[in-house]
Amino acid sequence: MMEAVVFGHEYLAPTFQAAVHNKLVDVLVAGRDVASYADVAYMFKHLPAHNALLKLSVVLHCYYEDEVMNEVEVQVYGKELAEYWRRVKAMGFKTMDLLQREPVKACEYHVHATEEERWACEKERGVEVGG
Repeated sequence: MMEAVVFGHEYLAPTFQAAVHNKLVDVLVAGRDVASYADVAYMFKHLPAHNALLKLSVVLHCYYEDEVMNEVEVQVYGKELAEYWRRVKAMGFKTMDLLQREPVKACEYHVHATEEERWACEKERGVEVGG
């Protein structure tokens, strides 16, 4: 699905990109799935630095991964993975008690065309909607 998101971004197909992006976010959040280093490097290479999938990949690593990346892995995947690891460390990578923190909310990482769409998404998923 990551390749489809990149395809939508590179070929300026925002509706397609948003649909695939949101589905990928749902799958990752629901499964507490941490992307492979190869997938992370691919995303960091092809998506803009502010893309929500990049932030989500960092958050999921900090929440659910207990593996610390070594320098060899960073060198194998290059500067993209180095940027990912820099963000993980900046967020404060640590294994935390899952009961002591807020769960990852998919709506925070979805692409929404309007505020109304975001509110509907949050309501649908049972998230408290802010004013």
